[in-house]
This record gives sequence, structure tokens and C-alpha cells, in this order.
Amino acid sequence: MPPGPAGLPIIGNLLDIGANPHESLAKLSKKHGPLMTIRLGSVTTVVASTPDAAREILQRNDVACSGRTIRDAVTSMNNHDSAMIWIQPNQEWRTLRKALNTCLTQKQKLDSLSGLRQNVVGAMLEFLRESGRNNKAVNIGKLTFAVALNQMSNTILSRNVTSYNSDDIGGFKTRVKTVMEVDGKFNIADIFPLLKPLDPQNLRRQAKAAYSWLDTLIEG
Repeated sequence: MPPGPAGLPIIGNLLDIGANPHESLAKLSKKHGPLMTIRLGSVTTVVASTPDAAREILQRNDVACSGRTIRDAVTSMNNHDSAMIWIQPNQEWRTLRKALNTCLTQKQKLDSLSGLRQNVVGAMLEFLRESGRNNKAVNIGKLTFAVALNQMSNTILSRNVTSYNSDDIGGFKTRVKTVMEVDGKFNIADIFPLLKPLDPQNLRRQAKAAYSWLDTLIEG
């Protein structure tokens, strides 16, 4: 492993990182070099601090260095170990990536789904006309989110997952925000695995509630 700062027992280099990790790591790299090893609790981490070092890891040795650690909050999601973003770059991952490219990103496939997207826009225009006839105010932010959500769901599921006057729109936005926050938040259980059963920051429970709500909505 590359050299790095000596850490303390149990907590490793957590005190070296502080409240501004990017600044702390930049300072440490000046002393220990572009590649250095630090310990975050019980997790050993290699830090690349220069463009050349990052290029070596992300481009030239991406397969060898692309191990994906599943965060504790993510384990509350059903079948999290089958999600493309979390599984290792093996044959299963390559199959999922190929299916994703074939079904969702190829121009021919997107063109074949243009009718579904036009239906979503048509439904939005009809909703606006109906609201105008009834002199009802329209929440543009809520409507825009609903249109984007239905465009996405039609591309993936070939159906809408919400209506433009549904309370589910706000609920969906709230749950997505919750998932992004808890999955990205610092979780002490990730660096001290012995604490995982306790879920000390309540992140796994929050994520589970949000994932369950989203699953129910999508499955209809």
C-alpha cells in the first residue's frame, strides 16, 4: 500500500480529515505524495490527489480498482446486491449494462418510444386547458416534476406512475430526496461495521421507508 499518515487506534485518520475533507486531503498529499493510504475507522482507503494518479486508477486500472462498497443505508433496498450501480464489474454487471444501453439509450429505441412521450406532453396540455377552464391555479414546479417523472416511467415501464393533480407527486419528490440524502450522508456504521445492527444514525430505517414507498408506487 502507498505510504500515508499514521493513524490512531480504532479511529484511524478520522481526526486528520476534519470537517473539510477535500482541504485536509490536499494538505496531507503534499506531505505523503499523490497516492497515500489512510484509515477511516476500520476501512483502509487509498487517496489519489493528482490528475495523473486519478487517471491511472480510473482509466488504466479501472477494473482492478473499481470495487464497490455497498453503504449500510443502501442495504435496506430490496435486491440491492443486483443493482448495477453497486455490483462488481463482472459478467452480471456487463449484461445489465448492455440491457440498459439497448433498452434505454439507443436512438432507435428512444425513437420507437416517441409516441409515449408525446402522450405525456399531450396529457400535460390537456391538464393545463382543464385547469384554465376551471380557473384553477397550477403549481408549475409540481407539474414539471410530474411530467419528467412520467416521461422517465414511460421510457422504462411504458406507463405513467402519477397524475398531474395527485398528491403522490410531492411524496415521490420527498422520498427521492430522502434516498439521496441518507445514501450520501456520512454514516458511522460504514466505517465501524460492528455498529451496523444498531443503525446509530437511523439512516437505514429512513432509507427503508423511502424505498418501500417508491416500490409500492412503481409496482402500482
